[in-house]
Amino acid sequence: MANEVFIGSNVDVYFSKKTDNTSIQGVDFALVDQVSVYPETGGSRNVIEVVNYSNPETAKLVGKKSVPDVTLQLNYIIGDPQHEALKALFESGERAQFKIIYWMDQAKTIGVVKIYNGFIASISQTGGDDTATQLTFVISVNKTILNTILDNTISDGSNP
Repeated sequence: MANEVFIGSNVDVYFSKKTDNTSIQGVDFALVDQVSVYPETGGSRNVIEVVNYSNPETAKLVGKKSVPDVTLQLNYIIGDPQHEALKALFESGERAQFKIIYWMDQAKTIGVVKIYNGFIASISQTGGDDTATQLTFVISVNKTILNTILDNTISDGSNP
């Protein structure tokens, strides 16, 4: 695998109602078309400050990890099955699984994969006379399933 910086335009987003999947190949993933903004993913940890008046410095401990909400913005196509299914997930409040692949190349051979379980916490629609109509979904993540490298150049079956 090449150690290269990669651009943010090569991203695929999928979702599935099956939340028990643990592999990249997973069943029932549907590709979401017209992703208009690069989804930002990440994590953070709480920092606990331990005050000790007999020391000149305050000690710090690492706390629990949390995953921030993921914003998924789409160029809305009325009647698109995946766009409508995402809207229905919001209405039902049902948990789902979301897979985001940040591809390192146009050929989609190597990428960073993140799979989360969560639910759609909010939805909004914007547009105007001279802009595309967009749907924005905020996904509240409650569990990270997978965070790994996908390398389609490996053919020995060792890819997750």
